[in-house]
Amino acid sequence: MNNTMVRIKRLLLLCIVSIGVFCGQTVLATEVNESSLSTQDKNGLIEVKAWLGDSAKEGLQTYAINEQIILNIEVSTPRWLTGGTRIGSIEMPDVIVKQRNTLATNYTERRNGQTWSIQHWEITLYPQASGQYRLPPIAVGAQVSAPGGNNVRATLYTEPLSFMVNLPSVMLSDEVSWLAASDVSVQQDWTVMRGTDSRGVQDVSQTVLKVGDVVTRKVKVEGTDTLSVLIPPLIAPTLGDVQSYAQPDVLIDSQVRGKYISSREEEVTYVIQSGGEVTLSPIAMYWWNTKTKQLEVLQVEGRTFSVKHTFRSMLTQYGTVLFMVMVGLLGCGFGAREIRRFYTNRPLPLWLQFVRALKNKQWATARVLVYRKQRYLANQLELSRYCSESHWQKKSRAVQLNPPSRFMLISIWFQLKRPFKKRHLIPRALPLDKLA
Repeated sequence: MNNTMVRIKRLLLLCIVSIGVFCGQTVLATEVNESSLSTQDKNGLIEVKAWLGDSAKEGLQTYAINEQIILNIEVSTPRWLTGGTRIGSIEMPDVIVKQRNTLATNYTERRNGQTWSIQHWEITLYPQASGQYRLPPIAVGAQVSAPGGNNVRATLYTEPLSFMVNLPSVMLSDEVSWLAASDVSVQQDWTVMRGTDSRGVQDVSQTVLKVGDVVTRKVKVEGTDTLSVLIPPLIAPTLGDVQSYAQPDVLIDSQVRGKYISSREEEVTYVIQSGGEVTLSPIAMYWWNTKTKQLEVLQVEGRTFSVKHTFRSMLTQYGTVLFMVMVGLLGCGFGAREIRRFYTNRPLPLWLQFVRALKNKQWATARVLVYRKQRYLANQLELSRYCSESHWQKKSRAVQLNPPSRFMLISIWFQLKRPFKKRHLIPRALPLDKLA
């Protein structure tokens, strides 16, 4: 009988404890703050605490756009955890939420002379816009062993958290590609393929290419405390006589020795299609160092290659120009032949005769040709009558010298022009006295 009563008392006690646990699963702690928030059930079987970043910091914390924010969730119990912990979904506008570490860190801690079992979870947040954010309460489900050997599962909620996000530098904007990370490294590799040769040339510093050669450029950027999708594109499109083929970007997010490391690798193949110089532009990317809180510039050098033409590429690039030059030469040759044939039985143009006379120093012939031009244009036989101005009179007398000046003959030749005849002019109005 006594044994039966003892069993009944134990069963009632277990029921009371279980009811107390389930009744207190949504009760939040009243004495909490933004940097260290805790939720605990009434019977002290499960405690949940959440904070952002460094737990030592208090107040409203400020972060940069795209900066990684660590949301820490700690589940602790003075008993021991007997089942998997479940963390509810986190949804926030303009924030990328990612649980990069799928495993929790388990350890024990002494509190007031009692051993507590603790699970520590990390969730990364990446805000995408400026402003103040409010993280709503997060449901955390855990299962612990209750006194009496039974398992009790409870769902508790964290306190809401707030933080500020802004643009870290005035040099950054939505039009500028930049990255926020605590550490960044870059690696670049070049490979040159000689036409159909399958062997690549790694040292391209002194390489002279030919049309048809292939250049492969690989650039890999690795950042700590960021996401691969947040690393901006690296290699810009190349314009000009270079045909490029881009491989799919390789994005990798991993965790190495407790650090979150992400990388972006781009590979572009260029086919050289023209001679001369081909320049593959350098890369410049802004990097906001979240550790030093300073803006830095990540530089990746480009390459300039000297390219030789092949016979085929020469025809391809300059074929149109060569064709036009050949057509022009043929046209000039045909025209010269026709002109020569036309003047076989005809006198040469007067200007051509004058040029030949000057070339052969036939001054008398050149002087006769000047008079002939004046007679043809002005119907006059004397140069002095062409113009009455003093400078013209001096030239007309200088032509009579023997030998005359070559410069003087040329000057007079170009000054002799056909006189202007006024035609179709409106007659002058009659004087007023004539009208009367």
